[in-house]
Formats: sequence, C-alpha cells, structure tokens
Amino acid sequence: MHEVIKVYGKTILQAIILVGVMWLVFRGVTDENGNKGIVEIVSGHMDRQTENPADFETFYEESQKAPPHFETAITGYLKIGTYQMTDIIKAWDYAENELQIQLMKVISPDGTVLENKLDFRCRGCMK
Repeated sequence: MHEVIKVYGKTILQAIILVGVMWLVFRGVTDENGNKGIVEIVSGHMDRQTENPADFETFYEESQKAPPHFETAITGYLKIGTYQMTDIIKAWDYAENELQIQLMKVISPDGTVLENKLDFRCRGCMK
C-alpha cells in the first residue's frame, strides 16, 4: 500500500481535488427541469433516456436483420477489356434489395491505386 501511495499519490490527490472543485463549481447549476447540481442533472437526463422502450425495441429489431452482403457479379474469367468496378462488385441488403455502392479506393497487388475501373489489355496483365 505504501508503494501505491508513493507512486500514485499525486495523481490520486489531483483527482480528489479536481472532483471537489467541479462539485463546488457545478453544485449551484440548475437545468430547465429544475434539477439542481450536476448529479441531479445527469440523473434526470438518464431517466429520460430509459423512459421510452420503443427506442430499444426498434434497436433490437434492426439488430436482428442480416448485414449487407457483397458478391462478385461476374462469374468465371474476365475477358480482355475495361470493366467498371461497380459492375463487378454488387451488394444486397437483408431483404435482397440491391444496394448502390461507391468504391473509395482499390489498390492492386503491386500497390498502385486503381480509378474505379479495371483495364485488361492482354491475358494475365492488368493496368
């Protein structure tokens, strides 16, 4: 215990002083509902958050839905030519509605950033 006080004593004392000063500063504060003091104000707002169970029910219902899934739309080999990335990659939501996607950045294996398209000029090469 002596070592803990020796190492962390200043920090513990500073925390106690900070809490005390904040209590002195905020004890006279009153919010629009008549709650006086920081403890009453915080507890008053916490009660309001739990009063409406519909929010939790909505959250629970939404959390039970499956996340979107991504797939490649083109199966098999890609032929020589230029492809838009959004034509190759597709996404669907929990109800199987196709989602609009926007690719922010695609990086090829050699480290170059591709501009939303793949350009196959010859077999086995990509630029």
